[in-house]
Amino acid sequence: MTAFVLSAKQVLIQDVFADVHSRSDNRGAMARTEASRNRVSTELWRVIDSTAIGDHRYASVNRMRADDPLTYEQTESQVFKAAHQVLIDQGHREGWAVYELVAPLGSAIPWNYATVDLMNEIGPVPMAEAMLTANPDRDLEELFDMLGVREEVHSEIWMRIATTTAPAED
Repeated sequence: MTAFVLSAKQVLIQDVFADVHSRSDNRGAMARTEASRNRVSTELWRVIDSTAIGDHRYASVNRMRADDPLTYEQTESQVFKAAHQVLIDQGHREGWAVYELVAPLGSAIPWNYATVDLMNEIGPVPMAEAMLTANPDRDLEELFDMLGVREEVHSEIWMRIATTTAPAED
């Protein structure tokens, strides 16, 4: 049997696991969990802006490259957020957020921002109509031109498989 030494971060995770699974062999379960993983990447993100987040099953994670961070963040918050709110109000989405990559950094990393669209069903949405509804003072061509403040580098859909609930506080 291999012995495992837990870091401070892992000890915190172990404590949370122990609270949730009080009748389990917590140390053994955490050791087996850590042994079964091969960490290939770690990223740290900071929330820039978001709508209210509702219960959702899917997340569309869209990684972006923006060479002018200030313009990009302003465009997301002042123009695109309102369109996502229209989609939420119409029942097409459960939430939206924009994040800035904090770490890792450097020229080898192809993205520096991400948006996340939260939903319960995967499928097309009336984005152009939502953009026009949310921004009645702009025409569609102007709105599409604003997409040029960033390059979409990579998108993927995540599906929630399981969740946990924190133990009730005494």
